[in-house]
Formats: sequence, structure tokens, C-alpha cells
Amino acid sequence: MSTVSPLRQCGRLLAVTLVALLVLSPLAMAMAGVAGLQGLALSAGVCFLPGLVTVWLASAVTDPQAKTWITLSGMLVRMFVVLAAVLICRQLQPRWGLREFYIWLVVFYNVLLLAETWLLLPRGKRP
Repeated sequence: MSTVSPLRQCGRLLAVTLVALLVLSPLAMAMAGVAGLQGLALSAGVCFLPGLVTVWLASAVTDPQAKTWITLSGMLVRMFVVLAAVLICRQLQPRWGLREFYIWLVVFYNVLLLAETWLLLPRGKRP
């Protein structure tokens, strides 16, 4: 089984994040104007950073059991980071609603979780 470098895996996750930002930006702008773009960017960052750490750590280890635990822990960390972002956002930007922030958070959470899972799936021949 071939291994892919952690840097390359993180680059792929960044590419998915940037493509999603590029694709969703016109929609966010149309739905909520500048606040929609701000919420979109914040959502991307909030979901990208825990995913980046998870992909880096899981790609750096060779033990399959450790990789599994890192991946599962990363999902929990992402969940708590997103929850913290929602609580902080409610305090700092109380006017932001579904169109400005929450819908983008849900979209990025799922897109980046899917990308992270795909990147960390084992490759190569199976017995």
C-alpha cells in the first residue's frame, strides 16, 4: 500500500475548500450580500482548520488503528469547534441568520467531512 505525504493530503483538502468557496461565493452574495460572503468565509475556516489537523496527523501515521482513532477524534474536534463558532457568532454577530452563516456552516461541515474521509480512506489492493 502506497502512502501519500501529509503535505499533499492537506493541499488536496485546501483545494476542495477553495473550490467550494469559489462555487458558493456567488450564491452567498446573492442570498445575503457581503454578510453572506463573510459567513461563507468564516464557515470555511472553522471547518477547514480541524480538518487540516486531522488530515495531517492521520496521514503522518502508519498504524491503521492510530489512523482510525485520529480520524474519529478529528470528527469530534470539528464538531466542538463548529459548536463554539456558532456560540461565538451568536454573540458577535446576532443579526446573522440562516442565509448569512448557518447554512454555509452546514454545507462546509459536510463537504469537508466528506473530503477528509475520502482522503483518509486506505488506497491500494485489498486482499
